[in-house]
Amino acid sequence: MTETYRCWVEIDCAALRHNTSVARGRIGPADILAVVKANAYGHGMVGVAEALAEDVQLFGVANVEEAITLRGAVPHPIIILGPALPGERSTIFERGFIPAVSSFEEAQEYSRLGRASINFKI
Repeated sequence: MTETYRCWVEIDCAALRHNTSVARGRIGPADILAVVKANAYGHGMVGVAEALAEDVQLFGVANVEEAITLRGAVPHPIIILGPALPGERSTIFERGFIPAVSSFEEAQEYSRLGRASINFKI
């Protein structure tokens, strides 16, 4: 028996790219961060990221698992917007993800791992 869904969403990738182009026209040369956390809010993280790959410079995800999944699809810098568990920090560092850092102590922990980019949350 096949599952039948009563609702679904179809993403118009051309419209998504157009909307990004409109945003680009308004903000100028600044980098665009496409937040695709939570499976692109239920729209399909990998598909949305692939559609936007030529138009954005960075992607934002919620956690290291999402970052690993997304890394398989796009080469862009990936910012992990949510807090990282202490045991995830070495993976984040080794894979070149950009962690969101919210305390001096957390910054020190990343510093012990080596030189890396961070997103400092104030």
